[in-house]
Amino acid sequence: MRHRLEILLDDELHEWLDRLSKRPGGSKTRIVTAALEAYMSRGAAVELSEAVNARIDKLSDEHGRFERDLGILLESFGLYVRHQLSVTSPLPEAQQPAAQMKGQKRFIVFLDQVARRVDGGRTLADDVLDAVHALRAVEAREAAE
Repeated sequence: MRHRLEILLDDELHEWLDRLSKRPGGSKTRIVTAALEAYMSRGAAVELSEAVNARIDKLSDEHGRFERDLGILLESFGLYVRHQLSVTSPLPEAQQPAAQMKGQKRFIVFLDQVARRVDGGRTLADDVLDAVHALRAVEAREAAE
């Protein structure tokens, strides 16, 4: 179904449309219809582009937080390993089997704690950041006094 539309054009645009419509296979209706379709599809493309850009920005922010959390985790783990290696002395061979059994039991407790934390949604990184922010707030108050 086609609908009649009346539009007002300035002289220059009207002359341009008139010249284009005189070419073989050209008509004012076809030209205006094609121009409107192109205009509207560009508008949809702009909206889609804006939505995609917003999503990319959100993913970029999430990636930044992931990198930060991973950096905290790696640094914490590295410091812990260095500390443990520097303070733990080797055991005599006769005590090693009992120490290994105790170590396995501690490891199971550790895994249970990790599972509870992951299920609860709260992470060590959250706790570390909260502690750092609280410490900085205390330091800022003390510096202001």
